Amino acid sequence: MRDPRKGSVGPDDAADEVSWRVIEPGTPVFASDGTPVGRVTHVLGDSERDIFDGVGFRHHLWTAPRMAAAADIARITARRIFLRLSTAEVERCPAYQEEQVYRIGTTGFFRHREGWRKSDRD
Repeated sequence: MRDPRKGSVGPDDAADEVSWRVIEPGTPVFASDGTPVGRVTHVLGDSERDIFDGVGFRHHLWTAPRMAAAADIARITARRIFLRLSTAEVERCPAYQEEQVYRIGTTGFFRHREGWRKSDRD
């Protein structure tokens, strides 16, 4: 049994894992010891290609969101995200910075040549 002061996650420990595509902003994020470390602010990935890069999350004590790479995520359930990182390791996660995505596409005034275009996705 987990210590309730450490953010016991209770029945959701046994919940079935779900796809990264169902992660919603505000989903609680927990360190490996069960301590709540924030809530999801961004899901990082490309849904068209089914590539999951990780999540951006923020704790109310931090000024900026942090990022946990997909490799740092142990489990995703419908209501919680569990990290492989301890609370101390989570505090050292890099700050989340939005990245611009570019793809090969048609460019130019008449759109008749190939070149790099900013992605239309959010």
